[in-house]
Amino acid sequence: MRIYPHPNDTELCNSEVTRTEDVLNGIIGYRTKLFKPPYGFLYNELVGRLAEMQYLVIDWSFDSLDWQEEAPEIITTRVLETVQPGGIILMHDGADRDGNRTPTIEALRQIIPELQRQGYQFVTVPELLNVPFVK
Repeated sequence: MRIYPHPNDTELCNSEVTRTEDVLNGIIGYRTKLFKPPYGFLYNELVGRLAEMQYLVIDWSFDSLDWQEEAPEIITTRVLETVQPGGIILMHDGADRDGNRTPTIEALRQIIPELQRQGYQFVTVPELLNVPFVK
């Protein structure tokens, strides 16, 4: 697995986005139209460049803070008390080499059924925002 850095320099970011798009196209067979900025960090020059590259910038509406590796019950409570219809919850599927995502997995085993019980549906970002995901 290749890990890409998250440069703040627009030209480096441009080449990283292009390289990543090429890799994804090779795997999934299309070029995505969506861009989520690393760490949610955006600046005007980057937004302008992404628009030129025909990307729609998306971000989360709520950070679960699961990266803090707290107990699953804490993560679960935080999400269930904050979730709103149409929200995008940031949760992490990876960790530092010595990180542990077990609390996130255990929290999701509680969060998903509870949100479904409350009538929430899980959809993709393109479905949620009613935008095409393909360039």
